[in-house]
Amino acid sequence: MKYRTSDELYKFINQVISELETLQLDAKPIQDVQKTAFTTSSEWLGELGRAVREVQKQNITNDTVTSHLLEIMHTVHKAWPHM
Repeated sequence: MKYRTSDELYKFINQVISELETLQLDAKPIQDVQKTAFTTSSEWLGELGRAVREVQKQNITNDTVTSHLLEIMHTVHKAWPHM
């Protein structure tokens, strides 16, 4: 999915947080990034990537959630290609 605005990405991330919570998985790392103000969008994306990587360490068996996390990382990689 391509996001025309950062607001669209922000809404998608909130959807993923809800999906994680529904599966009783820890969404806190991503939630913390969503609640924090950053100086630049690049900084926000870097922290978001770090948080997604932390969440991915869990035993996630839901293919949709796994796909959505990878989709977020695809967006992160535009600013942080080596993350």
